Amino acid sequence: MRDFFAQHEQFMIVKKLEGHAEKTLQDHVTFMRYVQEWMKSEVKDYENRFVEKGLFLEYVAYMFGKDYKPCTINVRLRTLKCYLWWLCSEKLIPDDITSKIKLVKSAEGYKGTFDTSGDKTHV
Repeated sequence: MRDFFAQHEQFMIVKKLEGHAEKTLQDHVTFMRYVQEWMKSEVKDYENRFVEKGLFLEYVAYMFGKDYKPCTINVRLRTLKCYLWWLCSEKLIPDDITSKIKLVKSAEGYKGTFDTSGDKTHV
């Protein structure tokens, strides 16, 4: 997992060169820090774990256990999935596991957001 976190710096350089907003870039850094802190405190022998879906499903279960709202979980999952997809596209991990890590449903059953009129929209 050391390489997993070390490669995030390269990922952030790529995202910055792609012209992403400063808030987006900061969110990527913040949410990756949350994942790293979770692994250090909650995952036994995390440094020897592989990048696989089970590990990230444990993270989702952890967030549910801490009563995080679905929206919060999904924001964190989206940034994580973006990074995982990049790792796969750069051939740094063997498989694209992003499709196996699903966003969670809110109480209303939507994964989306509200537009300015207050109507629900799907993602």
